[in-house]
Amino acid sequence: MKKIPYLLSILILSFMVACSQDETGSDNSDLPASQGSLGQILVVIDSAHWAGELGQEIRQTFRSPMPGLPQDEPQFSLMHVNPFQMNSMLRRFKNIVYVATLDNKSNAGRKLKSEFTKESIEKISQDPDLFMLAKKDVFAKDQSVIHMFGNNAQELITNIGENREMIVNHFDKLEISRIKNKIYKTNEEKSITKALEKKHQFSLKVPYGYELIHNKENFVWLRQLERDVDKNIIIYYTDYITDTIFSKDNLIALRDSITSEYLRDVEKSDIFVQTQPLFPFLSRQINFNDKFAMESRGMWKLSNNSLGGPFISYTLVDETLNRLYYIEGYVAAPGKDKRDLLKELEAVISTFKTSAAPVTASST
Repeated sequence: MKKIPYLLSILILSFMVACSQDETGSDNSDLPASQGSLGQILVVIDSAHWAGELGQEIRQTFRSPMPGLPQDEPQFSLMHVNPFQMNSMLRRFKNIVYVATLDNKSNAGRKLKSEFTKESIEKISQDPDLFMLAKKDVFAKDQSVIHMFGNNAQELITNIGENREMIVNHFDKLEISRIKNKIYKTNEEKSITKALEKKHQFSLKVPYGYELIHNKENFVWLRQLERDVDKNIIIYYTDYITDTIFSKDNLIALRDSITSEYLRDVEKSDIFVQTQPLFPFLSRQINFNDKFAMESRGMWKLSNNSLGGPFISYTLVDETLNRLYYIEGYVAAPGKDKRDLLKELEAVISTFKTSAAPVTASST
């Protein structure tokens, strides 16, 4: 089935949901603040559909385990409500997904279908590729409302399954943005940011509470150590030589060479950080701030097996500086869920930027 590009489909469907001026998101100054925990999605759907294959497809999309964690933690937490249960409090959820099919004749189905204009229903019935509309700040500030729709359940199941990555990425980007807004609300460690920029020709917005542990020639280690959570960010760079570095085996070798050299116990130098081989090392190609990059997820451990946890890393090239960068966030939090901690590190790393031009030696 040929798919309409996501942004284009939003433009096509922007007129489709019948709502008042307050619900369009054009002016949110009078809207209440949104509510809901990080990673929580409210799904508004007919209970019969929720109990059937359509609900199973939605759960499989959002509740699939977040990759690279020691225990299964769902990417998102779902809360289901029947459309007749929606009230002013529930409408303030940060993330809401409405699910409707045009052939649903139940009271709940008719209630969900009433959200669409007559013209939009005709367009949906004529084009099975149209299945989703994303809107902002409909009932509350900093809110995302998604409408998923189809002529019937099987058509919608197919569309969701074929676009699962796009749907999850939509909410992932929103969550990362919200995390950044939260952690940078308080004072940043701007002196650290300036020091990194001056010495290394890259910038990183360092949240309050992080300390600069190492600031070596081509290696930086930032750490926020709390009583039961240890969050770390490392940045390493070297000359870029070949694109073979982006193979899985070479990425693991690069990581282990960095951590074995720079992340050693101060008192017991034979103890160092290494990649945990008993867990999968997962990599995928992404666009990182307009640069080609490989995102990797996996588990780390101390060489004496006394501690470990998850990490997320980005390996990328700055062609202007001819540098290969390895940027990683890793966390130690024994006995705690780690999904949100890793997302916080991902949000901080997303602020990383390189300088526009290399330093050149001046003539004498």
